[in-house]
Amino acid sequence: MKNSLTSKTIIITGAGSGIGQATAQVLAEAGATIIAVGKSKKHLDETQTAIIASGGVCFSFIVNLENLEEIIKFSKTIKKRFSTIDWLINSAGYIEHEEKLKDFSAMFRVNTLAVIYLTRLLSPLLKERGGVINISSIAGIWGSSDSPVYAVSKVALNFYSKVTAQNFTQVKSNLSCLTICPGRTNTPMRQKIAGDAKLYQDPEVIGRVIKKVITGKSQFKNGDMVIVKDGQAKLYEAED
Repeated sequence: MKNSLTSKTIIITGAGSGIGQATAQVLAEAGATIIAVGKSKKHLDETQTAIIASGGVCFSFIVNLENLEEIIKFSKTIKKRFSTIDWLINSAGYIEHEEKLKDFSAMFRVNTLAVIYLTRLLSPLLKERGGVINISSIAGIWGSSDSPVYAVSKVALNFYSKVTAQNFTQVKSNLSCLTICPGRTNTPMRQKIAGDAKLYQDPEVIGRVIKKVITGKSQFKNGDMVIVKDGQAKLYEAED
């Protein structure tokens, strides 16, 4: 199963750190060609260097996902250089301390709008049996008293994922859109906001769940919302 993804080309946003970086490494180890997207050249270089050093294939693109013009430019580049892709994994996320009133719009631009733009622009390139995987948060299911604005940005993402899954069934029956909602995870973003990241699950756990979905080794399917908490993955089923 090591080279089970050799024919797959996968875009991963937020690939410079955290869940995006871990997922890029997990999928590259399985043979996928990784298109790593991020804002920091330094961090993207680290991801690309690690993947290539392990014998993998990785291309990196610096894109500010808060900027629609950069997203459009990136999408046009992908169309020219790759023409088709198998999966789009929207892993980039952004969170701020919310104690004081300030401009919180960046959270919506990265967590919600960038996903909408990328999905609309790149979905036509998706091959059959491919799709979109959106990394959300359990905060988008149960809320967060500490970060309510962040939670709302993830609620919107979850709903958009659900609608996208429905739309895919009308366009291409073999396309999938799934939502992954991690619990507390050992990422730089968690460390920045709470300072306790090392207490929680490793980001590679989420990467392995995504790998199972892409390789068809998972029970999760189009439209599913998957909770990954304390190292375990399970289907979220809304209460009546």
